[in-house]
Amino acid sequence: MAAALFGRLAHVGGDAGPESLASPGVPEFPVVGAGTDQSGTGLWMVSADGGVFTAGQAGYFGSMGSSGIGGNFPGFVFPFQNRSIAQPPSTWTLDQGVDIATVGAACGPQAVEVAVMNGVIAQEGINGFGPAAPVLLVIQPGSLLNGRAFYYGHALPALVPVGAKVNAGQPIAETGCGIVGISTGPHLEIGINQAGAPVCCPLIGATSALMDQLLFQSY
Repeated sequence: MAAALFGRLAHVGGDAGPESLASPGVPEFPVVGAGTDQSGTGLWMVSADGGVFTAGQAGYFGSMGSSGIGGNFPGFVFPFQNRSIAQPPSTWTLDQGVDIATVGAACGPQAVEVAVMNGVIAQEGINGFGPAAPVLLVIQPGSLLNGRAFYYGHALPALVPVGAKVNAGQPIAETGCGIVGISTGPHLEIGINQAGAPVCCPLIGATSALMDQLLFQSY
């Protein structure tokens, strides 16, 4: 198993790479994420195509470095320009993507959202997520996420037009003030599409665990 693991696991082994403990008859696949659910129980793993498996289903476990977080996705940055404006990970909730509320319901210029990777703005406006919600198509050859797309739900306004090429960390939108789309207040729902699927949007739970780990890795 070539890919390293990252996740919210406690330190369960040495700092050597991951170990394949595949069960007989269980096909091997690249695992790019691992962790426990928000209750701290229920080990899950994420394959490179965004599939989520329990440890039993996957037939895998791996040792991790003492940090519990590996470097599988270089170039991925946290989606807020000012990271401290985001509520902490213990408050994040999983949906189609991951919902992140802002401190003090900050919005607009106080809560600028940035491109998480290099790419191009493929779409703006998503039903249920607001008229300006951008979709970032990743263009980063060599990355496991090349060709995948991230949506930024409840953003308003967009700061760059459709078709714009952007770099990781570049402002692309602001967190919408008030009710933007189907919402109860200012927050970002960011998610990643399924491999080979349209750029927006994934089914509930299909890729939210992978999104959660990408965010945690960069927080």
